[in-house]
Amino acid sequence: MKRYLPWIITVALLGAAWMVAFAAPKDDMTLTPFTVTTQMDEEVVARDFALTVHDIRAARTATAPNDWRAEGTWLLVDLEAEATLTQEGTLLNGATLTIGERTIRASERMPSMMEHRLVPGIPYRGTLAFELPDGALTGTGILRLSTNDDTRGDSVAEMRIDLDSLNIEDVAAIHDTEWGRG
Repeated sequence: MKRYLPWIITVALLGAAWMVAFAAPKDDMTLTPFTVTTQMDEEVVARDFALTVHDIRAARTATAPNDWRAEGTWLLVDLEAEATLTQEGTLLNGATLTIGERTIRASERMPSMMEHRLVPGIPYRGTLAFELPDGALTGTGILRLSTNDDTRGDSVAEMRIDLDSLNIEDVAAIHDTEWGRG
């Protein structure tokens, strides 16, 4: 029996090593963000922020309170957001809209909620604006919001948008970013 004991132990250790390797997450799994889904007027809480999308509008011209104006195809997302952990470095940096194979980042051309500093306990209301190519308001869009462009291993709020159901206005205003619940 003593002669077979090292072989039995070796086979057991190899089996255990195989099980550990099989159970370990794959490389792409460690990079995938933690997605929390939301719907209109439903608060979603992610790792370091909470937000509620209140309205989604489409327009041919977008205007901002500082007399900024641009024609094109615009998708405007009115939302309320606040930090949940710390006020240091919590910015609404990651705002993308994916339509089919194309991903569009929220515009930084006008004052908006994009890159706005969030603080705990004080929600801010404002608008994110996405400038879209002509004819892009069809199908389903996926809105992704986070506090970082690099979402590997972080949380992302995600909302599906039926773009075909949106009424396209001639002109729509980007709201001032202001604090407090409205």
